[in-house]
Amino acid sequence: MKNSTADIVERAKQLADLEGSNFISWNENQHLLNENYTELYQKLVNKGDKAFLKEFRCSSGVYDLPNNFMQLKGVFAFNNGNLSVINRRSENGNLNNRSYEIKNGKLYIFGHANDVLVQYFPAPVHLSTKPDNIEISLPEGTILSCYEHKFIYVADSKLYIYDLDREESTKILDDATNVESTWSGKNIVIIKDNGAQKVWDIESQTLRTLNNTYIIIRAENGNIYIVSDNKVCLYCINGDSYYLNPITDLKFTLTANAVSDDYFEEVYYFYDDNLYFNGNLLVEDVVEKDAVYKNGILYFCDNGNLFKCIQDEIFIIASNIGNVIAFTGINNKSGYGILVESGNRKIIKPYAEDVILNYPNSFFFDILAYQLAVAYKAKQGADYSQLAAQLQAMNETFFDTLGDDDFGNTRITNVYL
Repeated sequence: MKNSTADIVERAKQLADLEGSNFISWNENQHLLNENYTELYQKLVNKGDKAFLKEFRCSSGVYDLPNNFMQLKGVFAFNNGNLSVINRRSENGNLNNRSYEIKNGKLYIFGHANDVLVQYFPAPVHLSTKPDNIEISLPEGTILSCYEHKFIYVADSKLYIYDLDREESTKILDDATNVESTWSGKNIVIIKDNGAQKVWDIESQTLRTLNNTYIIIRAENGNIYIVSDNKVCLYCINGDSYYLNPITDLKFTLTANAVSDDYFEEVYYFYDDNLYFNGNLLVEDVVEKDAVYKNGILYFCDNGNLFKCIQDEIFIIASNIGNVIAFTGINNKSGYGILVESGNRKIIKPYAEDVILNYPNSFFFDILAYQLAVAYKAKQGADYSQLAAQLQAMNETFFDTLGDDDFGNTRITNVYL
């Protein structure tokens, strides 16, 4: 039975008499949704329910645990079509005896075992809901780049920066005819103008020429850093001039402007329509339209689709999101982050999407909705005793239908990792 997170939240708001209300912020709603889902998920795992059970086959040896591994259900050997339990190795157990052990994210299978079945519970998925689009009013012109609420645009062959909060524009260049691109950050804007590289300091509102050999990194904190001789440097103003303050060395040669974490340990960049991670080719043939790094994740758009990349794994988040101009930044408090153009309209779209959950039956949906409704009532300071009583009855009915853990004496948790 499939339900979206939006369905669950809508049902919970109905139960809590909050239909059409914005009393619970988007950020708080995501927190409550995941907190209650994780609680329900762990109850099911502790009960040994097999709804979310995963498994893989192996033999004697050493194996990396799956990235989504949370808790072990059991390890079994196939023997003439039958399953027999492989016990966990004791502290001083003989390595030649058939047994298993988990250490430092690895599974060790000892003894002679040609066909082993490993069953485990994966970590619960992170849930989110999709906020509504927001239409914003921007000056007439062509938007080149943006960061948060500051937009770089060309109008009447001049280059401007527009502050949405103040609703005012500041001119950067009198002649923007040959401006090739801009790279926006919290502190400065990098401009490619007729082959020259220039830097606009947002606070002092000054424009300076920058060495053409410099490469740019926009870090997670929004600051733009300059790479010179493979050193990451902070751009600093000294009177009418500037200087570069070296922070750290890069461990690889950077060939194009990049985005990264604040410590430059995870650096992504696009070069010749390919995506690179820390100097290594990650994906070929990517027609990138802006990118941003947040919370260990690279977000980028390619041909109207929104992707997220976690080191070497890439996932599509949303399709056909429209004519992407740039990322305004990933805002964990609101769920927004992408500036899209639709005709003459400028729309900020969310990066967060509804998650589809495939439940074995309606109890999962109902219990989670009631748990959220109780949390909503508690947030309001309202009486939730009737909802809590209904939830308790549902829990008792639901969990009575689940069988006990078949391998309760062999199942372990991830405390051994």
